[in-house]
Amino acid sequence: MIELDEIDVRTHDLHGVAERLRLAREHAGLSQQEFADRLGYSRRQVIAWETATNAPPIWALSAVRRECNVDPEWILSGPGKVPLRDAVRLEADRGTRLTDEVAAMAKAVGLTLPAKAIANLAHIIVSEAPEAEREAKKQMRRMLRAISLGQSNE
Repeated sequence: MIELDEIDVRTHDLHGVAERLRLAREHAGLSQQEFADRLGYSRRQVIAWETATNAPPIWALSAVRRECNVDPEWILSGPGKVPLRDAVRLEADRGTRLTDEVAAMAKAVGLTLPAKAIANLAHIIVSEAPEAEREAKKQMRRMLRAISLGQSNE
């Protein structure tokens, strides 16, 4: 049973959390011991978090924000491998930009799609890590082109 003071590992990838926690610590220029001291935990506990042996207590994330200047949302779900100060705002900006791009892609192949469909398609790209965005957009263009060609054959 998962305790209330631990990250819900059923909805968050514990290995991803462990890697992003390590990246945040390294980005702040802290050793494991310095990080542990500043957060009020043992170095052994930090090692367990960074190796995905244990999940950090949820309240430790506010200390990570304070000590590493990293958004706790980024620790939990990313995106990417560069620590973010405001992951929620960045993702919203990225989502808006990609929604506009998907709408333009659809228009370029002669498709008129409802706004909800455009948003859903953009979400597929947003769910990819930023470094995979270019490839995801290429795949989206191919898919929209195929849909367009299928409509014109009817």
